Amino acid sequence: MAMTNYLESKLIDHIFGGVTFVPPTVLGLALFTADPTESGSLLNEVAVGSYARIDVTTSFDLNVDSAINNLLLAFPEPTAAWGDLTHIAVVDSLTGGNMLFYTTISRNIDVGDLFAILTGDLQILLD
Repeated sequence: MAMTNYLESKLIDHIFGGVTFVPPTVLGLALFTADPTESGSLLNEVAVGSYARIDVTTSFDLNVDSAINNLLLAFPEPTAAWGDLTHIAVVDSLTGGNMLFYTTISRNIDVGDLFAILTGDLQILLD
């Protein structure tokens, strides 16, 4: 997953500027129908059919240079088509907030489809 400009700025300010960085208390997983870009735009987040971000605050095992999901990450069943999903992101809130990391996916979600990420399949790697 790539870092957004928001997170890059926070880390640079913290490391080189001595600005205190307070980690988010909540982490959410969000789905998008268009590229949020490095700017971390939330404009194309799914917003129909029982969609809701899922709380992944305690869903990662930490390694030397990465975090890997240690649970099945399952979104609610859609009651309306979510369409062609192109990106998934980690954000610092369950509504609104700031995007931290994002990556591409390719999946069409229709009514009744299930979308989940299996344990160990979502890795945030800092390399």
